[in-house]
Amino acid sequence: MRSKYLLAFFFILLLTGLSQSLYAQKMTPKTQRRAKAATRQVLINFKEDLNHIYREDNDGTPRLKTEFASQAASHFYNPDDATDRNIHRSFIDTKDTLLRDLPEMINIQAFTDTLISWYCNPDSCELGVIFDFTDITIDTLDYYIDPEIIAVNLFFDVDMYGDLFAPHMEKYRTKKEEKAGKETEEEAIFFVEEYASDWQTLQPDAAMATFIITRDGDNFSSVKIYKIYRFDPFNNDLPDLRTIIRPVIASRNKMYISLMGGMGYSQALAKFESNTSFESLSDFRPGFNADMSFDYFFNDGPRKLTYGYSVGIGFSRYNASVSIASFSQSFPSYSEALEKEYIMNLSATEISQDLSLNYIDIPVSFKLKYKSKNYLNFYIDAGMAFSYLFSPSLSPAGKGSLTYTGTFSYDFPQGTQQVTYENVPYYGFTTFNTLQYSEEDPGFRSFNLSALVNAGTMFWLSQRMSANVELMYRYGFVNLVDKSADSMFILSEGDGRVNNIFRNCNFLHTNAFMINVGVSYFLKSNK
Repeated sequence: MRSKYLLAFFFILLLTGLSQSLYAQKMTPKTQRRAKAATRQVLINFKEDLNHIYREDNDGTPRLKTEFASQAASHFYNPDDATDRNIHRSFIDTKDTLLRDLPEMINIQAFTDTLISWYCNPDSCELGVIFDFTDITIDTLDYYIDPEIIAVNLFFDVDMYGDLFAPHMEKYRTKKEEKAGKETEEEAIFFVEEYASDWQTLQPDAAMATFIITRDGDNFSSVKIYKIYRFDPFNNDLPDLRTIIRPVIASRNKMYISLMGGMGYSQALAKFESNTSFESLSDFRPGFNADMSFDYFFNDGPRKLTYGYSVGIGFSRYNASVSIASFSQSFPSYSEALEKEYIMNLSATEISQDLSLNYIDIPVSFKLKYKSKNYLNFYIDAGMAFSYLFSPSLSPAGKGSLTYTGTFSYDFPQGTQQVTYENVPYYGFTTFNTLQYSEEDPGFRSFNLSALVNAGTMFWLSQRMSANVELMYRYGFVNLVDKSADSMFILSEGDGRVNNIFRNCNFLHTNAFMINVGVSYFLKSNK
């Protein structure tokens, strides 16, 4: 009956996690409105700074204000890394393209430098390009969202016009000479100067700006332009947003903290190769474990497969049982009451003993994580667990009995004779049906080393928290029995006290197969 309730609980947890995860990965209408307002304002600021690179004084004297070029560049993501600040070259080009040799996406610094070169030449300054836009809309269907980043596309109509001074005149003149053939150098220069003096007006066209918003929950800490595209929406297919921002989100290393606990088959397995009277019981005895781990994943962005490592601290318990159907043993002993050495004869029937080993664990593992969906991840990890035994527990089990007799040697006139005392409770030679564990040191090694393998699933309940279910297997390599090779195992010295039966085994190691459940909480990223 309990197993049915447990199964129902796991099923409800699975459905709850799945349903909440589907909702949690969506950008809410409130977040959409805030993202649109924030990105629109940044685009407005960029426009104002761009159009203030050149300004005339009150008397009409043209002045170049390069500080506005720096301000325009500051609106782009990661100003310290020029490779992540790009703008489409058509924003500083014409249909006749003076910049045809430049890459389609030009570095924002080259963009502003080119604008400056348009405004000023060695002889005079010319009126620069005016950048304007209308009809801003945000794409709420194509976005990326996680606990620290929102990436969105903002679409707008763009209009650029101005009196262009050709900044690459010398390079352009050389090309025109090659094309002109017999055309004179003066004619080529005149052509360029005539071209530069024309008023160039570009018709309104479509553009898209990709924004990266860094946030802490619902608080936006930074809103930056990542790239600006110029495109024909009827003839150009834009790449997927995740493909656009992959250099940003794919390189982030994410950190999590996880709490897991579970139960299952968890035993200390004993092998009694030298004595067939001792039997290690293999019936199911539930064990327990719990741990807290720190998980670090490299390149934990939108890619399907990521890897990392996990380091934790936890608790685990291993159980074992051993039984003896019948056993007899004789060994030298000493009687305090009789003040005499003798041979103790022991007969044991139906003796059993339960063992519990409690460990403090430090698991270290390598992890692989596969992202099937935004809300559903699978993972597998393999590694080692270093364990310290802090609380071994031994206790007799069952209704066994121990019978003691003592054989003494006495010198009589006719010679030495053996006398055996039986059923003499005063001297301890009797049968004990109530057994207890001896106060002897259990004799287990303090440290254990285990291989571990986990395979699990993460259901994201929110942007920061997931519910986890995993299968765990551990195998201990260390022989936990610490006994000298020449030591003799004695089951009991008397008074119904049973020593550690596991001291007589050849090999004792841990083995566990468990089902764990828990949660993972996203901490932050290293960018």
